[in-house]
Amino acid sequence: MRPLLTLCAMLSISLFIPLKAIAAGHYKVDSKVSTVSFATIKKQYVVEPAVISGLSGNLDDKGMLSVMVPLKNLDTGVSIRNDRLNELFFNAATFSDVKISAQVPAELMKGDRVITQATIPATVTLYGKTQTLDFMLNIVRVGEIISVSSVKPVIVDAGSFGIPKANLQAVSKTVGDIAISATVAVNVSLVLIK
Repeated sequence: MRPLLTLCAMLSISLFIPLKAIAAGHYKVDSKVSTVSFATIKKQYVVEPAVISGLSGNLDDKGMLSVMVPLKNLDTGVSIRNDRLNELFFNAATFSDVKISAQVPAELMKGDRVITQATIPATVTLYGKTQTLDFMLNIVRVGEIISVSSVKPVIVDAGSFGIPKANLQAVSKTVGDIAISATVAVNVSLVLIK
């Protein structure tokens, strides 16, 4: 019995050390403060801001960033507008998340402190379609915290992700057939903690 306990203890220790070492290089997205924001434009001049919170994801020790943006957390400040955008426009019952992934340059992962501005291409999957978008970002890494924020918004056209015009028209019909732009300016704010 004693050799079995010793073997179990040794296996536990040998498994724990590599897992701890692997996890040491990982950063996790802080879902309490990380957001994606955008603004819709209706009637050509009326701007309505929206934010999506509760993001999740991580940055591994090889610099691969993966982020999930849950559309159910969309907040425009008006609950009926949230529901209409999720149900009629994004079809969130089928496409519940926006997926973002990017390779972070190795030089941004070195040293104790990094403060820089960089344009990083990211693959974005929305409505089942994937596109590469360039994000111009301010990146600050101090110790075990990384902060990433947009320098300028990324312009996203719904049609380029295959969202049918009929979806936007359905939202428009709920508010008296007013004109709503299919193009939005998107900003990102991420905090990652080791």
